[in-house]
Amino acid sequence: MFRLQLFNIALVLLALVGMAGCGSTPNKVAKYEVIEPIKVHSTEVFEWNNDASRAANFAKMGHKAGLGFGLRDKSNPKGNIQGDTSNKFLDVATGFLAMDLGTGLATAFNENQRDNKTRFAPYMVDFVDAKQENLSEAELAELVIASLKVKMERALNKTEYAKSIIRAYSDNNPLGMVTSRVLLQGDICIEGTNYLMPDSRKTRKIGVRNADMIIGLNKSAIDVDKSCGFEVGSSITGKVDGKFIVVHEIVASNLNVYIAQQIAMHTDMAIIFPEYLSFHHASDMQEKYTFKYDYTFVTYKGEQLLFDNREVSTEPAF
Repeated sequence: MFRLQLFNIALVLLALVGMAGCGSTPNKVAKYEVIEPIKVHSTEVFEWNNDASRAANFAKMGHKAGLGFGLRDKSNPKGNIQGDTSNKFLDVATGFLAMDLGTGLATAFNENQRDNKTRFAPYMVDFVDAKQENLSEAELAELVIASLKVKMERALNKTEYAKSIIRAYSDNNPLGMVTSRVLLQGDICIEGTNYLMPDSRKTRKIGVRNADMIIGLNKSAIDVDKSCGFEVGSSITGKVDGKFIVVHEIVASNLNVYIAQQIAMHTDMAIIFPEYLSFHHASDMQEKYTFKYDYTFVTYKGEQLLFDNREVSTEPAF
């Protein structure tokens, strides 16, 4: 059992940000009318490159979703970091650094980093049974969401946050990138909402917004004030070993990053963590921060994978 830890982090106060709201469809709408179709970029078979690292192969699975470009194997994938961290992360830094918008550091993290495709949100790569044929858009979306829920439940059940997940559902907000949400409750929501925030800014006032609009949700059966949503934009980028390659781009809030870190070392979904990540605070949408890992890495089945050009990889069993 691995304990997930993080690399030293530098945080920078940047700018105003908004967070996509929950779906606003009335409860009277039939279930399949609110399913957000999963975008299918490709159903071609992914060609595993044995001359590239496992990390590089997993990262490439996000290319057709616009993710992972600029990630290449290196002779020194850990940069100047010393020691063996192949199966564990370094302790998270507790420092909190605020800087003016005009500083060079803030400028280095602006949106042009996204334009040149070397900066992106963390994303997960799932492998979902593709044996069923002629699925409708709604059935395909439900298949993807069901797999996400099951794999997150399995992972969290190996942590202190067992039985935190309530349900997963499709988001039909046409203005946002979110297509899939997993509803959780309990300490994971509070701790995730306060993650990377100084004590003076921490809050216990949380709760999933627009809970009344979640079709089929029994509000009386959950603690709405201690609930939260894990949000991703889901799409299909190909097939491998008879399975759909499903890419879930994680909405970059401190809450979502915290949840991703809890499941990372306990899941058979590959999770790609970029070196630089801009995120907003889940309970204060007016603030945006940036943190920096010491290097980019991938987690898969309890391992931390590096972009190491010395690795000769073979395609795993998915």
